[in-house]
Amino acid sequence: MMRMPIAFAPRSQTPQMDDGAASKISFRVALLASAVWLAHIAALRADDWPQWRGPNRDGVSFESGWIAQWPDSGPKILWKIDVGKGCASLAVADGLVYTMGNITEAGVQKDVVWCLNADTGAAVWKFAYAEALDPGGFPGGPCVTPCIHRGHVYTVGRKGRASCLDARTGAVLWETEPDDRFDKPYQDDFHYGGLGSSPFVDGDLLITGTRALNKDSGQLVWQLKPEDNCRWASPVLYRRNEKKYVLFFNRFGLASVDIRDGTRVWSFPLKSHSMAAAADPVVYGEQILFATTPIRRRKDPASALLRIDDSGPQIVWQNTGLMSGFQERVVWQDHVYGCDGETPADPGLKCVDLKTGEVMWSHKDFDWGQLIVSDGKLIVLRSGLLSIVEASAKQFHILAQARVVDADQDAANVSPAFSGGRIYCRASNGELACVDVTARALNSR
Repeated sequence: MMRMPIAFAPRSQTPQMDDGAASKISFRVALLASAVWLAHIAALRADDWPQWRGPNRDGVSFESGWIAQWPDSGPKILWKIDVGKGCASLAVADGLVYTMGNITEAGVQKDVVWCLNADTGAAVWKFAYAEALDPGGFPGGPCVTPCIHRGHVYTVGRKGRASCLDARTGAVLWETEPDDRFDKPYQDDFHYGGLGSSPFVDGDLLITGTRALNKDSGQLVWQLKPEDNCRWASPVLYRRNEKKYVLFFNRFGLASVDIRDGTRVWSFPLKSHSMAAAADPVVYGEQILFATTPIRRRKDPASALLRIDDSGPQIVWQNTGLMSGFQERVVWQDHVYGCDGETPADPGLKCVDLKTGEVMWSHKDFDWGQLIVSDGKLIVLRSGLLSIVEASAKQFHILAQARVVDADQDAANVSPAFSGGRIYCRASNGELACVDVTARALNSR
């Protein structure tokens, strides 16, 4: 157990008192020390990370009190495991970790849903089905992160096959047939790598990148028009005037639909159709931020902040200062942080003023990384290198850095996850590491 420092007055300055008074003072000091320790423990809350990009699907963790200064040997790696090829991130709930990957068993390639013990990395169960690697999708494995909701695991395969499993046992509760729009060989950019859009649950609905299903039965509730389908970016829920809407982002632009029936409410078209419309839009109050990469005319605006009013989206600013392929963004204290591997003249990790779109600083070594934020610190993973960077608009400052997975020059960096003082880092080749950044882990070394 970590010992909390207690300040005492020097012996020569300590007033004399009777034994009873001294006993009371000692008790009060001990009580104060216990309160300080309990406050420290309470500060590190073990929040679940139950879906893609965390509790609110925005890359923000509410945990605090974890350690961002490591010894030269690096942080404690609690365990490592191979989960197969793919870019699926991690979902963590109730002491269990869920992800997907593609493995080969007895000469057969299979997509696998994994359930792992968060303390040991041991497999609790796995659910597998035959699925060949897709040559058009980086390592070729699944890229959809499972969603955990009330004891169920919801997954979607690269060909749109949705499954609902028991979170504790892996028992199949229902499955759908693959979506025929994706159940075909790689042909063009629409089918590139299959479906990589991670689902979420709201009410009775499971929202995927192409449709809404009843979460209890898997029956189709509504289906998007083809021009609104999310192939890579994940759907994002937002509320306005006490109504719920879902944002879908693809190479044609951004669309908002009514969550009840999938009816399009408004759309914001892109000037250049972008094959790299893969980063989720970010909702911040009444504003929506998106970033992409124009593939025909690089001078076209690649990122924009929109304000939503009764008439639809209004442009606050748009520029070419924060391009994105697959790199996600986070908003923290009115600033946007994200890795930009697409801007030819200025690639790197960037901080952008949300109000104006002005680039506050840029650091070139993190151009293709993925990041989340927790306790005022950016958690950045690029090619197996885990970096903790101060989330400050004033300057770029690295607090800690260590290589945690073998992913040298990994072009398909996977977004990390954070839960219970542990950072889960995955390489697209399948290596998954659990990094313990709690004070207890650091003190036990």
